[in-house]
Amino acid sequence: MVSKKILISLFIAASLFAVYYNFDNPKQEAINKKNFKVVKKDKNFSNLEKKQEPTEIKPRITYDLYSKTQFDLPLISIYDISKLTPEIKSKVDSILDKAQGFYYLKVLDDRVFVILQNPIDESNTYVRHNLQFVEILFDGRIFYHNAGYVGLENEIQLSINSKKNKENLWVIDENIESYRPLKHIAYDEKGKIKFIETWNYDDNEPVKYEMRNENKKIISILKESQDDISNLRREHIFYDNDGNIIMSLTINYEGANISRLMFYNSHSSIDSVNIISEYDENGLKIKESVYDENYMLINTVYSVYQNDERKSLRVLDFEGNELSKLES
Repeated sequence: MVSKKILISLFIAASLFAVYYNFDNPKQEAINKKNFKVVKKDKNFSNLEKKQEPTEIKPRITYDLYSKTQFDLPLISIYDISKLTPEIKSKVDSILDKAQGFYYLKVLDDRVFVILQNPIDESNTYVRHNLQFVEILFDGRIFYHNAGYVGLENEIQLSINSKKNKENLWVIDENIESYRPLKHIAYDEKGKIKFIETWNYDDNEPVKYEMRNENKKIISILKESQDDISNLRREHIFYDNDGNIIMSLTINYEGANISRLMFYNSHSSIDSVNIISEYDENGLKIKESVYDENYMLINTVYSVYQNDERKSLRVLDFEGNELSKLES
């Protein structure tokens, strides 16, 4: 019985020794590790994999910055044009060419609003404000709106024969080859005055055109004043019957450059804008400050040139943060 207990004790001791030897002996641990294959990724192989990954090369996006146009376009309007589809931009360019420039263009949620420098529809009438607005809808439809009264078709011939017409009385300046109107009185069917128009061509007289209603209240007026040989200020002002301004456009010129443009529309304040432009010594526009109808700064736009060609535009918000950078 004693010998049996001794044998069991020796067996347990031998087992414990074997376990201790395998897990505590460094040499044996190294031998055990050889039985496991560990694959380590070579650093050079990893770098090679990265190099072989295809890289996407994004094409450089360029924009039409209207550098070669002869028209003095607002920089903020050039930025707005960059948002348009090619189809709508093509319509804008066609209108721009026909009107020989525009004072202002703004892209809104549902349309493009443009103030033309010259009306593009030919009519046989006398010039009043010579001002036209265009709305281009995103579905391609185009609508033209004349500022103020533009006259009746064939009124030039009508004015020459005014003695035979009881509804219109014209006073014409016949001292030059092309007749110029001096005064026009329109009557209703009862012979009462509907409105009176007057023109003035004297350089020293600021009021060039004026229209009054039947109560002799001013409905629209065109003024031009010149500080010196190069500085000119032109004002188009339109009133309601109560004498309130409903719309106005003022353009300040320094030579051929527009230094300031102010547009106000009481019916659509979102269209109103005030733009102050700065030019370098070569007459290139380098900066625009754009304000809303409350004269709060909206945007600042900078233009960079190379060999007198516009290469880029930077558009900043009212806090000076860059909104966009366009390159030609």
